[in-house]
Amino acid sequence: MTKPASIFDIDIEDDTPPVRPSVDEIRAATQGTAFRSREAAQPAIKKGGYRYRTGRTQFNVKIKPEAQEKVEAWSLRLNRPKGELLERAIALLEAELEREARQG
Repeated sequence: MTKPASIFDIDIEDDTPPVRPSVDEIRAATQGTAFRSREAAQPAIKKGGYRYRTGRTQFNVKIKPEAQEKVEAWSLRLNRPKGELLERAIALLEAELEREARQG
């Protein structure tokens, strides 16, 4: 363990300024240690910026990114929650299948 610096260890007669470490030396010294930077963390990017509180059941699905972009776009365009879009899509699909059953 190294001895901490003391103000009494400074040679007053010596006029040479102390050598400051370079930025790269400081960065190298902090790598791999428990040093926490004071730099601000990047804020998380929010999609939509609104949240509906409806008391409904949560429904998680895996979809392609293109489908997610379309759902987000329609949700913003109609200013409706994504769950309501799903309900409307199911109703349209049921109506279409019923129509096909009557014709077929």
